[in-house]
Amino acid sequence: MVIGDLMVVLAQLCVAVPIMYAGHNVFKDAKLFPYILTLVDSYGYLSNMYFGLLLIINRFCIFCIPRINGSVFGKRSVLRPSCKGAGDVARSFSRFGMYEGYVLPGIMFILYIAVLVKIKYEFRVKVGVAAESQTQSTKAKMELRLLLQSMIICGVLQIEALSFALLPKIRLPMPAQGYLNVMIGLLSLVNSGTHPVVLFVFNTDVKQGLQNLLKKGTTVQTLSMSQSISVKKPQANLANMSRRRGTVISVC
Repeated sequence: MVIGDLMVVLAQLCVAVPIMYAGHNVFKDAKLFPYILTLVDSYGYLSNMYFGLLLIINRFCIFCIPRINGSVFGKRSVLRPSCKGAGDVARSFSRFGMYEGYVLPGIMFILYIAVLVKIKYEFRVKVGVAAESQTQSTKAKMELRLLLQSMIICGVLQIEALSFALLPKIRLPMPAQGYLNVMIGLLSLVNSGTHPVVLFVFNTDVKQGLQNLLKKGTTVQTLSMSQSISVKKPQANLANMSRRRGTVISVC
């Protein structure tokens, strides 16, 4: 995920900085370099998109279907997909890539809502009325954190995807067109930094780990990347969780 963010940021900086200093499209006559930047940016975007979806699925399994979570995410494993004989298959254009930037963030938001409903149901049914009244403040804060995190991450994903789809179609005279392109790039950078910011703001373990890292000679506790929100239940601690997305490039 960190590598994907760096790929997106690098591609955007390679486009925005030269254009801002030159005052015109410096890549107008270039042929190979824009394709390289687009490739780097696309790989960073897709890696963040799918890895973020994987983290949300992990969070959903932790709360809603723990048995599957134990069997699927309980062990360290490496997925190595292979397709024998793919060279003999005719290539065809797939339209799935045209919609994944809109569909996957919506799926992520639905999974967040499902986790929120599950947590609310468990507190109401299993904890009891008396205990629920005592832990009402803690439960409210936990639900608010979960909802805010889902809204921030999925909201930024949707805004960035829509801006990349709609804003490049707007044609303005220079220098307004240049500022519009810069704004698209800035939205991509904001989107790339959303997940680290959410982790730092909502996860106390990440804050503590950063403090330990900055303190000389202090042992840093290893944090799981599938953690982002600490949720406590009576007589048991539920596992923590997390999530995020990437960007695309526009060279006009």
